[in-house]
Amino acid sequence: MKGLAAVIAAAAIVATAGSSEAGIGFRATGGLSHISYGDFNDWVDESNVSLAGTGEIDNMTWIPELSGEFYYSIGPMFELGAGAGMMWGKSDYSFTEGSDFVNYEHKMKAVPINATVYFRPSVPMAGIKPYLYGGGAMYYTKLDFLLNISDEAGIDAELSAWGFGFHGGGGMEFSIIPSLSFDLGFKVRWASIDGFEGTATDFEGESKDVYLAGYTDNEGHWHYTPELATHKGEYDEGKVDLTGYTIYIGLKAGF
Repeated sequence: MKGLAAVIAAAAIVATAGSSEAGIGFRATGGLSHISYGDFNDWVDESNVSLAGTGEIDNMTWIPELSGEFYYSIGPMFELGAGAGMMWGKSDYSFTEGSDFVNYEHKMKAVPINATVYFRPSVPMAGIKPYLYGGGAMYYTKLDFLLNISDEAGIDAELSAWGFGFHGGGGMEFSIIPSLSFDLGFKVRWASIDGFEGTATDFEGESKDVYLAGYTDNEGHWHYTPELATHKGEYDEGKVDLTGYTIYIGLKAGF
């Protein structure tokens, strides 16, 4: 009997060591994020009024998001997580009439580098573990603007910036096996990035330094576009507002 008890105890220790709730592990998630993207979407809403009958430029609101992180348990109810993710979106517009055409495309890619604290309250639900979390992230964000007008004018610009944001949320983990669980969660993000700079190549192949501008002109029209760096004191800077929320699913594996 003592030998059997020893075997059972050893098995329990091994199972606990490999649990997705203890020690070190990895979490991968994927979902859809709803972002404000305010300056750009404000410009889109105004521009679409003047494009009546020739199509529309798409707002950028729902975009995919992927993330992965390593975590470390620091107690029965707390974990530390560190990792990175990716968010990306695209908006475009195309119009052709005879030999005249307009092609416009805007792409955004953001890479958040996250640090997160998880709190897991002890609740009597076998196989189901709720959690809450909060943290911060550094966001490397890259923007691309492409505009071609009837083989007579155009610009191809690439800008980037770093910025800081906060996130928090909660979810539920559903145990599959002791070392693996299914994750369903909700995240809220606060992140507004500015200071975008880069280069733009015009229709004639000349490259110039630019920055992201967001301003209202003398006629009351809103602009959100790369402007020459020499105009930086003349036009206000534009922002990339990633504030919003994410609905995600994922897997969590313990080592």
